Amino acid sequence: MISPLELLPNTYRVFFGGFPSLTIAQNELIHPILQERDIVLQESTGAGKTEAVLAPATENLITHRECYTIVYIVPTRALALDMIRRIKPLYKQLGLKAGIRTGDGKTLWDAKPDLLIMTPESLDVLLGSNNQSNQHFTKHIHVMIVDEVHVFMHNDRGHQLSYLRKRIERQSLAPLQTVALSATLADPNDIVRLLDLKKNVFSYKQSATHKLQPCWVHLKDLEHELSPFFDDLYLHWRCKKILAFANTRKKCEEVHHLLNKSGLFSQKLWIHYSNLSTKERRAIESSFRKSKMGVCIATTTLELGIDIGDVGGVVLLGPPPSSMAFLQRIGRGNRREQHKNFWGICQGVNVKRQLIKFLALHELAKENQVETVLPFESYSVLLQQILSCLYSKKWLSIEFLQPLFPKKSEELHEIFHHMLANKWLKPTKHPGLYEGGWRYYAALKKRQIWGNFPPTDEEYDVILKQKKIATIPLSTIKQLELGDLIRLTGKTLRILQIEQKETIREVWVEQSKQIATKELFWVGFGAPTSFEVAQKMKTILSAPSEHPGLLNRTHRLLEKERKKMDRSIEQPSGMRIHRTENGAYRYETFLGTVGNFILYHLVKTQLAKKIDGLSVSFDELGIEGNQQIPFHTLKIPHTSQQLQQWVSLHLSLLRASFPWNNWLHWLPEKHQQREIYSRLHDPRVLQTFHRYHLETKWFPLPEDDKNATHPTETYRQG
Repeated sequence: MISPLELLPNTYRVFFGGFPSLTIAQNELIHPILQERDIVLQESTGAGKTEAVLAPATENLITHRECYTIVYIVPTRALALDMIRRIKPLYKQLGLKAGIRTGDGKTLWDAKPDLLIMTPESLDVLLGSNNQSNQHFTKHIHVMIVDEVHVFMHNDRGHQLSYLRKRIERQSLAPLQTVALSATLADPNDIVRLLDLKKNVFSYKQSATHKLQPCWVHLKDLEHELSPFFDDLYLHWRCKKILAFANTRKKCEEVHHLLNKSGLFSQKLWIHYSNLSTKERRAIESSFRKSKMGVCIATTTLELGIDIGDVGGVVLLGPPPSSMAFLQRIGRGNRREQHKNFWGICQGVNVKRQLIKFLALHELAKENQVETVLPFESYSVLLQQILSCLYSKKWLSIEFLQPLFPKKSEELHEIFHHMLANKWLKPTKHPGLYEGGWRYYAALKKRQIWGNFPPTDEEYDVILKQKKIATIPLSTIKQLELGDLIRLTGKTLRILQIEQKETIREVWVEQSKQIATKELFWVGFGAPTSFEVAQKMKTILSAPSEHPGLLNRTHRLLEKERKKMDRSIEQPSGMRIHRTENGAYRYETFLGTVGNFILYHLVKTQLAKKIDGLSVSFDELGIEGNQQIPFHTLKIPHTSQQLQQWVSLHLSLLRASFPWNNWLHWLPEKHQQREIYSRLHDPRVLQTFHRYHLETKWFPLPEDDKNATHPTETYRQG
């Protein structure tokens, strides 16, 4: 058997010299990568995935130096900056050059890198560049490595990446090898389908070896209990470095402020979220990485593989939005240990539901389950890619585009002509060739044609002592007046000046020792809770099983919720109903956010005029109303065709209810309907809706039965 050192004579010592031995994955991947097979690798955070794929890929690069380049795709600019910090010294030892190209900065092309780290959006720009060095690089891309690939699975960026991969294949002089990495995947075949990988894909999935050790904590008074809790982590659990995850920027600021007032970690705090400037984020990452003691409070920005050194424990300030996010967050702690200590904090409103969601996420993690990737159409990304190809070629024909989108031939014609009618394209003097219209050039001027993100507010730079420290959106700026004291980047800042000129959008501030007097509200959409998580929450509430890590307070919270479930009446349809403490009627469906969103709007549109004063709301677990809701009278879409019809009837509502990307509303209306339908379509939800439709029996609550004018079992009319 040939040793890894013989297989990797140039790269073994550089990439693996710091490892006591190779992991199983690092051993297993050498041969298939050297053989240029497509790869899907799932392995836990901190297990050396990057070295496992980059060492053999770089070995191939060294032997094909003149006709071989590597593109390394990451989901965020912050991760790109961290990866260049890690990879550049290794490449320098090998006499190779690693570069970076993101919105925050780009490689000097005189350097002619062998490997380039970038986001999908930067790759999109690069493929259209007319710079000769850029074109040389893209024509010689032989390996495409996609790190943290799970981030792209549920959104438009994954479809964009798939199209970009196909475009690279078309223009590269060599066959393209694709390597996808993640710590959290539902099914490797989802990646194979999304990226359209070769048939002989090599998949490797590491079995979970870490034991999860949770502790579920209920803090009734955050102001007085938060600092003692973190002190306890240091004194009794010996956690000197702690990574705390919050779900919002506002919560980050609040926790930073409270911990800074008192306790062992006072003045040993960092805060990290996307609105901070690049320079500020990099300084925070470096400072926390080098520190031996402290707490870093972050949003999703530190979920991914940014190196922040060894972390003794992870604190979750509220349940993450998904099981994928949960696994990513707890995976950042105890990376070199066989166990992972983490603490889930329940606090504030809906504290009982927070705990149930925490327990559901933990159960899914133990079962190695994450959200199912349901297929969806993305015609809006097709439109965006037409514009990107136009930027690359300067003019287009439908015949040129068809090989790129072979599965969308009919849609391509319709979307192309719709773009022509809406001035995104215009004919040239050559029949069949089209150039950019005035809308295209307006979007190009704003550098909008390469992204598939939802529309964002115009952003203002926050300037402290002549330095940009953060950005805040216009919706937040409108809340501010001169002299206001706000909390931002962990500091109290006084608003001195707000400048809005032709090219300048700035907020000038000074630091203050006073207490902030104005609370900022960040406008945005919360992530929906999936069907899987909602169903697991149902199991937690229904089953009498014990859960590790419950303290006295959280154990009591769980028991109260279970008693409420026991008192509820299960309908023949599977829905459960009970009265809340304020007298409202609560209908538990456990369908997740999207399923209950649909039910909520069915109630609003079909019953609001029939029941005077009806007020309803929804969440991930069910529907709540101030009056009884006769669900048995609703016309619920329970087939794919009926859901399509419902979407077409409520298109305006649905366009406004979710954060679609910039391009959706430029599609022909029928393609808008198809795309939104595909995002809402979940066979499991429709199956439940079908059960609601078929089941005619409806049991009232016991306390309402004596006042009821209908029989105990009510039957659907018609």
